[in-house]
Amino acid sequence: MIATVQAFFLKHLIFVKKVKIHNHQQVYAQQDECLAAAITDILMNASNGGDKIVLVLPAGLINRANISPSQCQKMTFNAGQVNAVFTSVS
Repeated sequence: MIATVQAFFLKHLIFVKKVKIHNHQQVYAQQDECLAAAITDILMNASNGGDKIVLVLPAGLINRANISPSQCQKMTFNAGQVNAVFTSVS
């Protein structure tokens, strides 16, 4: 799974963005955006263009090492809601 995320991250960083970065703050923002785009891209590809996408994410700021199901929120998206999925994983 990590290799898949890395591959899509590099795809977005090298081929999609093509942005010249001039300071460290821009680097971090660009990394975050490319990671969110990579995860969105993977989810969209997995949906086959018609399936629903279900995200289960931690609700709020909690210790991510010990997350119980009661501390999560479930979000369901239609396959065409790319921007909504991107915003949710950002």
